[in-house]
Amino acid sequence: MSFSAAPVFLRPPELLQHAASDGVRLGLQLFSVPGMGRTLSRQGAWWHAGRRMWLLAMNDTQHCLSWLEYVYAGQHVDFEAAPVVLQAAMAAPQPDFFTQLLDVQIFPLAQGGHAVSFSYDALCVRAMRALGGRFHKPAAAWQVWGGVRRILDALRNMAGIGEEFVFVHERAVVLEQLVGAAAQEQTIQVPGAAPHAPDGEAALRAAGAHASLRDYQIAGVRHLLGQSGACLGDDMGLGKSRQTVVAARLAAGAGRVLILCPATLRINWEREIHMVYPDAVVGMVGDDRIDIDMLYGCQWVIANYERLGGLVREPALKFEVLAVDEAHYLKEYKAGRTRNAFVVAARIPRRYVITGTPLLNREIELHTLLRLTALSAVIVAVGLADDKFGLPPVVKLLCALPARMPVCAIIKSRACAICLGKAARVW
Repeated sequence: MSFSAAPVFLRPPELLQHAASDGVRLGLQLFSVPGMGRTLSRQGAWWHAGRRMWLLAMNDTQHCLSWLEYVYAGQHVDFEAAPVVLQAAMAAPQPDFFTQLLDVQIFPLAQGGHAVSFSYDALCVRAMRALGGRFHKPAAAWQVWGGVRRILDALRNMAGIGEEFVFVHERAVVLEQLVGAAAQEQTIQVPGAAPHAPDGEAALRAAGAHASLRDYQIAGVRHLLGQSGACLGDDMGLGKSRQTVVAARLAAGAGRVLILCPATLRINWEREIHMVYPDAVVGMVGDDRIDIDMLYGCQWVIANYERLGGLVREPALKFEVLAVDEAHYLKEYKAGRTRNAFVVAARIPRRYVITGTPLLNREIELHTLLRLTALSAVIVAVGLADDKFGLPPVVKLLCALPARMPVCAIIKSRACAICLGKAARVW
Protein backbone atom coordinates (compact mmCIF):
# COMPACT_ATOMS: atom_id res chain seq x y z
CA MET A 1 0.00 0.00 0.00
CA SER A 2 1.39 3.38 -0.96
CA PHE A 3 0.61 6.78 0.49
CA SER A 4 0.92 10.11 -1.27
CA ALA A 5 1.56 13.22 0.78
CA ALA A 6 -0.57 16.22 -0.12
CA PRO A 7 1.08 19.64 0.20
CA VAL A 8 -0.05 21.82 3.10
CA PHE A 9 -0.60 25.50 2.45
CA LEU A 10 -0.61 27.92 5.39
CA ARG A 11 -3.05 30.77 4.99
CA PRO A 12 -1.21 34.05 5.61
CA PRO A 13 -2.51 36.22 8.46
CA GLU A 14 -4.60 39.27 7.63
CA LEU A 15 -2.32 42.32 7.62
CA LEU A 16 -4.80 45.08 8.42
CA GLN A 17 -6.58 44.33 11.70
CA HIS A 18 -8.29 47.69 12.22
CA ALA A 19 -8.25 51.23 10.82
CA ALA A 20 -9.46 54.64 11.97
CA SER A 21 -9.45 58.09 10.41
CA ASP A 22 -9.85 61.59 11.83
CA GLY A 23 -10.19 63.15 8.38
CA VAL A 24 -6.51 64.12 8.28
CA ARG A 25 -4.65 61.09 9.58
CA LEU A 26 -5.24 57.43 8.85
CA GLY A 27 -4.45 55.00 11.66
CA LEU A 28 -3.57 51.38 10.87
CA GLN A 29 -3.47 48.50 13.32
CA LEU A 30 -1.23 46.01 11.53
CA PHE A 31 -0.31 42.39 12.10
CA SER A 32 3.09 42.34 13.80
CA VAL A 33 5.89 41.34 11.44
CA PRO A 34 9.37 41.31 13.05
CA GLY A 35 11.65 44.05 11.74
CA MET A 36 8.94 46.03 9.94
CA GLY A 37 8.88 48.96 12.38
CA ARG A 38 11.92 50.68 10.86
CA THR A 39 10.63 50.00 7.35
CA LEU A 40 7.30 51.66 8.15
CA SER A 41 9.09 54.68 9.61
CA ARG A 42 11.31 55.03 6.56
CA GLN A 43 8.21 54.97 4.35
CA GLY A 44 6.60 57.93 6.13
CA ALA A 45 4.49 56.27 8.84
CA TRP A 46 4.78 57.13 12.53
CA TRP A 47 3.68 55.35 15.70
CA HIS A 48 0.83 56.72 17.83
CA ALA A 49 1.34 55.20 21.29
CA GLY A 50 -2.04 56.29 22.66
CA ARG A 51 -4.03 54.43 19.99
CA ARG A 52 -1.33 51.82 19.28
CA MET A 53 -1.57 52.45 15.57
CA TRP A 54 0.72 53.43 12.71
CA LEU A 55 -0.39 56.77 11.24
CA LEU A 56 -0.26 58.05 7.69
CA ALA A 57 -1.00 61.50 6.34
CA MET A 58 -3.33 60.26 3.63
CA ASN A 59 -7.05 59.90 3.13
CA ASP A 60 -7.43 57.79 0.02
CA THR A 61 -8.25 54.06 0.10
CA GLN A 62 -6.49 53.05 -3.10
CA HIS A 63 -3.40 55.08 -2.30
CA CYS A 64 -3.13 53.47 1.14
CA LEU A 65 -3.69 49.99 -0.24
CA SER A 66 -0.97 50.48 -2.85
CA TRP A 67 1.35 51.78 -0.13
CA LEU A 68 0.75 48.71 2.05
CA GLU A 69 1.35 46.32 -0.84
CA TYR A 70 4.62 48.09 -1.67
CA VAL A 71 5.89 48.17 1.94
CA TYR A 72 4.94 44.55 2.69
CA ALA A 73 5.97 43.08 -0.66
CA GLY A 74 7.40 39.61 -0.07
CA GLN A 75 5.97 39.28 3.45
CA HIS A 76 3.68 36.37 4.40
CA VAL A 77 0.54 38.50 4.93
CA ASP A 78 -2.88 38.77 3.30
CA PHE A 79 -4.49 41.98 1.97
CA GLU A 80 -7.94 40.54 1.26
CA ALA A 81 -9.86 42.42 3.98
CA ALA A 82 -7.81 45.61 3.74
CA PRO A 83 -10.00 47.47 1.18
CA VAL A 84 -13.18 46.93 3.22
CA VAL A 85 -11.51 47.97 6.49
CA LEU A 86 -10.03 51.10 4.90
CA GLN A 87 -13.30 52.13 3.26
CA ALA A 88 -15.20 51.73 6.53
CA ALA A 89 -12.68 53.90 8.39
CA MET A 90 -12.69 56.68 5.81
CA ALA A 91 -16.47 56.63 5.45
CA ALA A 92 -16.89 57.39 9.17
CA PRO A 93 -14.05 59.67 10.29
CA GLN A 94 -13.74 60.34 14.00
CA PRO A 95 -12.58 63.94 14.56
CA ASP A 96 -9.99 64.39 17.31
CA PHE A 97 -9.53 60.60 17.62
CA PHE A 98 -5.75 61.00 17.56
CA THR A 99 -5.20 64.67 18.37
CA GLN A 100 -6.82 64.55 21.81
CA LEU A 101 -3.97 62.30 23.01
CA LEU A 102 -1.04 64.34 21.66
CA ASP A 103 -0.71 66.46 24.86
CA VAL A 104 0.07 69.67 22.95
CA GLN A 105 1.39 72.44 25.23
CA ILE A 106 2.53 76.00 24.51
CA PHE A 107 4.96 77.71 26.91
CA PRO A 108 5.77 81.45 26.68
CA LEU A 109 9.54 81.90 26.82
CA ALA A 110 11.22 84.57 28.92
CA GLN A 111 13.70 85.18 26.09
CA GLY A 112 10.86 85.73 23.60
CA GLY A 113 8.76 83.46 21.45
CA HIS A 114 7.15 80.22 22.59
CA ALA A 115 8.07 76.59 23.16
CA VAL A 116 5.68 73.98 21.77
CA SER A 117 5.78 70.39 22.98
CA PHE A 118 3.72 67.38 21.90
CA SER A 119 3.89 63.63 21.45
CA TYR A 120 5.49 63.00 18.08
CA ASP A 121 3.17 63.66 15.18
CA ALA A 122 4.40 64.26 11.65
CA LEU A 123 1.70 66.83 10.89
CA CYS A 124 2.55 68.82 14.02
CA VAL A 125 6.20 68.75 12.99
CA ARG A 126 5.19 70.06 9.56
CA ALA A 127 3.28 72.91 11.21
CA MET A 128 6.28 73.83 13.39
CA ARG A 129 8.59 73.88 10.38
CA ALA A 130 6.14 76.08 8.48
CA LEU A 131 6.37 78.54 11.38
CA GLY A 132 10.16 78.53 11.13
CA GLY A 133 10.51 76.67 14.42
CA ARG A 134 13.72 75.10 15.69
CA PHE A 135 13.64 71.80 17.58
CA HIS A 136 15.40 71.83 20.95
CA LYS A 137 16.26 68.17 21.54
CA PRO A 138 17.13 68.30 25.29
CA ALA A 139 13.81 70.03 26.03
CA ALA A 140 11.87 67.89 23.53
CA ALA A 141 10.13 71.08 22.35
CA TRP A 142 10.02 73.40 19.34
CA GLN A 143 11.11 77.01 19.78
CA VAL A 144 8.81 79.18 17.68
CA TRP A 145 8.79 82.94 17.22
CA GLY A 146 5.39 84.58 17.04
CA GLY A 147 2.19 84.88 19.00
CA VAL A 148 -0.01 82.15 20.42
CA ARG A 149 -2.74 82.83 17.86
CA ARG A 150 -0.32 82.18 15.00
CA ILE A 151 0.71 78.86 16.54
CA LEU A 152 -2.88 77.78 17.21
CA ASP A 153 -3.90 78.62 13.64
CA ALA A 154 -1.01 76.59 12.21
CA LEU A 155 -1.83 73.61 14.39
CA ARG A 156 -5.49 73.75 13.39
CA ASN A 157 -4.97 74.32 9.67
CA MET A 158 -2.00 72.01 9.09
CA ALA A 159 -2.40 69.35 11.80
CA GLY A 160 -6.15 69.39 12.45
CA ILE A 161 -5.74 70.12 16.19
CA GLY A 162 -8.53 72.13 17.79
CA GLU A 163 -7.80 74.74 20.42
CA GLU A 164 -9.56 72.67 23.09
CA PHE A 165 -6.74 70.13 22.86
CA VAL A 166 -3.93 72.67 23.31
CA PHE A 167 -2.93 73.79 26.79
CA VAL A 168 -1.48 77.32 26.79
CA HIS A 169 0.65 78.13 29.85
CA GLU A 170 0.55 81.70 31.14
CA ARG A 171 3.76 81.81 33.17
CA ALA A 172 6.91 82.50 31.14
CA VAL A 173 9.69 79.92 31.41
CA VAL A 174 13.27 79.61 30.27
CA LEU A 175 13.75 76.92 27.65
CA GLU A 176 16.38 75.22 29.77
CA GLN A 177 13.82 74.87 32.59
CA LEU A 178 11.85 72.46 30.44
CA VAL A 179 14.94 70.28 30.27
CA GLY A 180 15.33 70.23 34.03
CA ALA A 181 11.67 69.62 34.73
CA ALA A 182 11.60 66.55 32.51
CA ALA A 183 14.55 64.98 34.27
CA GLN A 184 13.29 65.45 37.80
CA GLU A 185 11.18 62.82 39.51
CA GLN A 186 8.86 65.23 41.32
CA THR A 187 6.08 63.72 43.36
CA ILE A 188 2.67 65.35 43.47
CA GLN A 189 1.08 65.56 46.89
CA VAL A 190 -2.66 65.87 47.41
CA PRO A 191 -3.81 66.17 51.05
CA GLY A 192 -6.13 63.43 52.20
CA ALA A 193 -9.65 63.95 53.48
CA ALA A 194 -11.60 61.99 56.04
CA PRO A 195 -14.59 60.24 54.48
CA HIS A 196 -17.98 61.62 55.40
CA ALA A 197 -20.71 59.24 56.44
CA PRO A 198 -23.42 58.77 53.81
CA ASP A 199 -26.85 60.21 54.48
CA GLY A 200 -28.22 56.74 55.25
CA GLU A 201 -29.29 53.51 53.64
CA ALA A 202 -32.82 54.79 53.14
CA ALA A 203 -31.58 57.77 51.08
CA LEU A 204 -29.34 55.45 49.08
CA ARG A 205 -32.20 53.07 48.31
CA ALA A 206 -34.48 55.95 47.33
CA ALA A 207 -31.84 57.39 44.99
CA GLY A 208 -31.22 53.94 43.52
CA ALA A 209 -34.90 53.44 42.79
CA HIS A 210 -35.16 56.91 41.24
CA ALA A 211 -32.17 56.21 38.96
CA SER A 212 -33.25 52.61 38.20
CA LEU A 213 -30.03 51.18 39.62
CA ARG A 214 -29.45 47.44 39.79
CA ASP A 215 -28.32 45.76 43.00
CA TYR A 216 -24.64 45.72 42.04
CA GLN A 217 -24.84 49.40 41.10
CA ILE A 218 -26.28 50.27 44.50
CA ALA A 219 -23.34 48.41 46.02
CA GLY A 220 -20.99 50.53 43.90
CA VAL A 221 -22.66 53.76 45.02
CA ARG A 222 -22.47 52.62 48.63
CA HIS A 223 -18.74 51.99 48.20
CA LEU A 224 -18.13 55.47 46.76
CA LEU A 225 -20.13 57.19 49.49
CA GLY A 226 -18.08 55.48 52.16
CA GLN A 227 -14.76 56.81 50.84
CA SER A 228 -13.18 60.23 50.41
CA GLY A 229 -11.38 58.78 47.38
CA ALA A 230 -12.06 55.60 45.44
CA CYS A 231 -11.65 53.91 42.07
CA LEU A 232 -14.71 52.52 40.28
CA GLY A 233 -13.38 49.89 37.87
CA ASP A 234 -16.44 48.05 36.56
CA ASP A 235 -16.21 46.62 33.06
CA MET A 236 -17.61 48.44 30.04
CA GLY A 237 -21.39 48.42 29.85
CA LEU A 238 -22.07 47.92 33.56
CA GLY A 239 -23.19 51.49 34.19
CA LYS A 240 -20.24 53.24 35.80
CA SER A 241 -21.53 56.65 34.70
CA ARG A 242 -24.95 56.16 36.29
CA GLN A 243 -23.38 55.00 39.57
CA THR A 244 -21.04 57.99 39.56
CA VAL A 245 -23.83 60.50 38.93
CA VAL A 246 -25.93 59.17 41.81
CA ALA A 247 -22.99 58.87 44.22
CA ALA A 248 -21.64 62.32 43.36
CA ARG A 249 -24.98 64.01 44.00
CA LEU A 250 -25.54 62.21 47.28
CA ALA A 251 -21.99 63.02 48.43
CA ALA A 252 -22.12 66.66 47.30
CA GLY A 253 -25.56 67.41 48.70
CA ALA A 254 -26.37 70.90 47.43
CA GLY A 255 -22.74 71.47 46.43
CA ARG A 256 -21.20 71.58 42.99
CA VAL A 257 -19.85 68.49 41.16
CA LEU A 258 -16.99 68.51 38.63
CA ILE A 259 -16.86 65.80 35.95
CA LEU A 260 -13.49 65.48 34.20
CA CYS A 261 -13.48 63.42 31.00
CA PRO A 262 -12.16 63.27 27.41
CA ALA A 263 -13.67 65.91 25.13
CA THR A 264 -15.56 63.31 23.10
CA LEU A 265 -17.50 62.16 26.19
CA ARG A 266 -18.75 65.52 27.45
CA ILE A 267 -22.12 65.21 25.72
CA ASN A 268 -22.52 61.66 27.04
CA TRP A 269 -22.06 62.87 30.61
CA GLU A 270 -24.49 65.74 30.12
CA ARG A 271 -27.07 63.28 28.81
CA GLU A 272 -26.47 60.87 31.71
CA ILE A 273 -26.90 63.63 34.30
CA HIS A 274 -30.17 64.81 32.77
CA MET A 275 -31.50 61.23 32.62
CA VAL A 276 -31.22 61.03 36.42
CA TYR A 277 -31.78 64.69 37.29
CA PRO A 278 -33.76 66.31 34.44
CA ASP A 279 -33.75 69.78 36.04
CA ALA A 280 -30.02 69.85 36.78
CA VAL A 281 -28.09 72.91 35.61
CA VAL A 282 -25.04 71.64 33.70
CA GLY A 283 -22.21 73.79 32.38
CA MET A 284 -19.23 72.89 30.20
CA VAL A 285 -15.82 74.47 30.56
CA GLY A 286 -14.73 76.11 27.33
CA ASP A 287 -18.09 75.58 25.65
CA ASP A 288 -19.23 78.43 23.43
CA ARG A 289 -22.64 78.24 25.09
CA ILE A 290 -21.36 79.27 28.51
CA ASP A 291 -18.79 81.61 30.02
CA ILE A 292 -16.52 80.69 32.92
CA ASP A 293 -18.33 83.18 35.17
CA MET A 294 -21.64 81.43 34.49
CA LEU A 295 -20.30 78.19 35.96
CA TYR A 296 -20.94 79.66 39.43
CA GLY A 297 -24.64 79.12 38.81
CA CYS A 298 -24.27 75.48 37.71
CA GLN A 299 -24.80 72.41 39.87
CA TRP A 300 -22.68 70.27 37.56
CA VAL A 301 -19.58 71.30 35.61
CA ILE A 302 -18.11 69.11 32.85
CA ALA A 303 -14.56 69.73 31.66
CA ASN A 304 -12.24 67.85 29.33
CA TYR A 305 -8.59 67.39 30.27
CA GLU A 306 -7.30 70.08 27.94
CA ARG A 307 -9.65 72.74 29.38
CA LEU A 308 -8.60 72.33 33.00
CA GLY A 309 -6.37 75.40 32.80
CA GLY A 310 -9.42 77.64 33.18
CA LEU A 311 -10.41 75.93 36.44
CA VAL A 312 -6.85 76.04 37.75
CA ARG A 313 -6.98 79.83 37.40
CA GLU A 314 -10.41 80.01 39.10
CA PRO A 315 -9.81 78.89 42.71
CA ALA A 316 -12.94 80.68 43.92
CA LEU A 317 -15.12 78.18 42.02
CA LYS A 318 -15.71 75.55 44.71
CA PHE A 319 -16.56 71.89 44.19
CA GLU A 320 -17.59 69.19 46.63
CA VAL A 321 -16.95 66.14 44.42
CA LEU A 322 -14.58 65.40 41.53
CA ALA A 323 -15.20 62.44 39.20
CA VAL A 324 -12.49 61.60 36.66
CA ASP A 325 -13.74 59.46 33.78
CA GLU A 326 -11.32 57.36 31.69
CA ALA A 327 -8.82 58.07 34.45
CA HIS A 328 -6.12 55.93 32.83
CA TYR A 329 -5.47 58.94 30.56
CA LEU A 330 -3.76 60.49 33.60
CA LYS A 331 -1.29 57.67 34.26
CA GLU A 332 1.68 59.80 33.12
CA TYR A 333 2.22 62.24 35.99
CA LYS A 334 4.61 64.43 33.95
CA ALA A 335 1.90 65.32 31.41
CA GLY A 336 0.35 68.78 31.69
CA ARG A 337 -3.20 67.49 31.97
CA THR A 338 -2.21 65.22 34.89
CA ARG A 339 -0.57 68.06 36.80
CA ASN A 340 -3.61 70.28 36.25
CA ALA A 341 -5.85 67.49 37.51
CA PHE A 342 -3.79 67.26 40.71
CA VAL A 343 -3.98 71.02 41.25
CA VAL A 344 -7.77 70.99 40.92
CA ALA A 345 -8.15 67.81 42.99
CA ALA A 346 -6.25 69.38 45.89
CA ARG A 347 -9.17 71.80 46.36
CA ILE A 348 -11.94 69.17 46.36
CA PRO A 349 -12.72 67.00 49.42
CA ARG A 350 -14.19 63.99 47.59
CA ARG A 351 -12.62 62.60 44.41
CA TYR A 352 -13.34 59.44 42.47
CA VAL A 353 -11.62 57.93 39.44
CA ILE A 354 -13.64 55.89 36.95
CA THR A 355 -11.94 53.53 34.53
CA GLY A 356 -12.43 50.00 33.31
CA THR A 357 -8.69 49.70 32.60
CA PRO A 358 -6.77 51.12 35.57
CA LEU A 359 -3.70 49.11 34.52
CA LEU A 360 -2.74 49.38 30.84
CA ASN A 361 0.86 48.15 30.87
CA ARG A 362 2.50 48.11 34.30
CA GLU A 363 1.18 47.74 37.84
CA ILE A 364 2.89 50.97 38.95
CA GLU A 365 0.53 52.97 36.70
CA LEU A 366 -2.11 52.56 39.37
CA HIS A 367 0.05 54.64 41.72
CA THR A 368 -0.84 57.95 40.01
CA LEU A 369 -4.56 57.18 40.20
CA LEU A 370 -4.28 56.28 43.88
CA ARG A 371 -2.48 59.53 44.61
CA LEU A 372 -5.15 61.45 42.71
CA THR A 373 -7.79 60.05 45.08
CA ALA A 374 -5.54 61.04 48.03
CA LEU A 375 -5.73 57.59 49.59
CA SER A 376 -3.39 57.19 52.53
CA ALA A 377 -3.62 53.39 52.39
CA VAL A 378 -4.39 50.78 49.78
CA ILE A 379 -6.86 48.00 50.50
CA VAL A 380 -6.38 45.00 48.24
CA ALA A 381 -8.85 42.12 48.35
CA VAL A 382 -7.09 38.92 47.37
CA GLY A 383 -9.65 36.20 46.76
CA LEU A 384 -10.50 33.17 44.71
CA ALA A 385 -10.56 35.14 41.46
CA ASP A 386 -6.87 35.92 41.97
CA ASP A 387 -6.16 32.23 42.57
CA LYS A 388 -7.86 31.33 39.29
CA PHE A 389 -6.10 33.87 37.11
CA GLY A 390 -2.80 33.89 38.99
CA LEU A 391 -1.70 35.96 41.97
CA PRO A 392 1.71 37.28 40.80
CA PRO A 393 0.23 40.50 39.24
CA VAL A 394 -1.33 41.38 42.60
CA VAL A 395 1.94 40.73 44.40
CA LYS A 396 3.82 42.84 41.85
CA LEU A 397 1.33 45.68 42.36
CA LEU A 398 1.88 45.62 46.12
CA CYS A 399 5.64 45.53 45.69
CA ALA A 400 5.53 48.47 43.25
CA LEU A 401 3.73 50.80 45.66
CA PRO A 402 5.81 53.32 47.65
CA ALA A 403 7.35 51.90 50.79
CA ARG A 404 5.65 54.50 53.02
CA MET A 405 2.13 53.68 51.76
CA PRO A 406 0.33 51.33 54.18
CA VAL A 407 -1.22 48.30 52.52
CA CYS A 408 -3.96 46.12 53.93
CA ALA A 409 -4.30 42.78 52.12
CA ILE A 410 -7.58 41.00 52.79
CA ILE A 411 -6.75 37.31 52.46
CA LYS A 412 -9.66 35.12 51.38
CA SER A 413 -7.87 31.84 50.75
CA ARG A 414 -4.96 29.88 52.21
CA ALA A 415 -3.16 29.70 48.85
CA CYS A 416 -3.16 33.48 48.57
CA ALA A 417 -1.74 33.82 52.08
CA ILE A 418 1.08 31.42 51.28
CA CYS A 419 1.99 33.31 48.07
CA LEU A 420 1.91 36.70 49.79
CA GLY A 421 3.98 35.35 52.64
CA LYS A 422 6.75 34.42 50.20
CA ALA A 423 6.87 37.92 48.69
CA ALA A 424 10.07 39.89 49.13
CA ARG A 425 8.36 42.89 50.68
CA VAL A 426 6.95 42.84 54.20
CA TRP A 427 3.73 44.79 54.77
